[in-house]
Amino acid sequence: MEADVRPSADDGQVHILEMLTLFWLFFSTASFLLRVDVPNPNSPASDGAMEYAARDAIELSLGSETSPGPAYSHLLNHDSSQACSVIIDDLPVQYLGRCWISMNHAELELAFSDGQPEGRSITAYRMAVIGDDLWTIGIQVWPIGGGITT
Repeated sequence: MEADVRPSADDGQVHILEMLTLFWLFFSTASFLLRVDVPNPNSPASDGAMEYAARDAIELSLGSETSPGPAYSHLLNHDSSQACSVIIDDLPVQYLGRCWISMNHAELELAFSDGQPEGRSITAYRMAVIGDDLWTIGIQVWPIGGGITT
């Protein structure tokens, strides 16, 4: 007597389960092999921290009308590069910067630099009347290392 070799209804269900299992194994294995790096967006908080660092450096160096700071006296003597050096020195240690400055109606010129920005940067501006002159000061600030993570 010969065995019945006709396919039964259960064979089709087993075949579908086998295919689903292989499909699942393929994609779960691929998810371990493939690595997708999605860059983090710039944080508004870090941009704000850089802007406030630049503004604070300018404010600390210029001082106030009642107690002028070191940059104030340099600008009074028209020594813009020394004034910018003092302002950049007042930046927090985690930031580097460049100082752009102009007197009265002149164009902004680079007066002092810690280097080139290595990524994103923020620029803060301040206008100050010192003596008979109107000074425009721009401090471009960026994090040390450019804030680039790998």
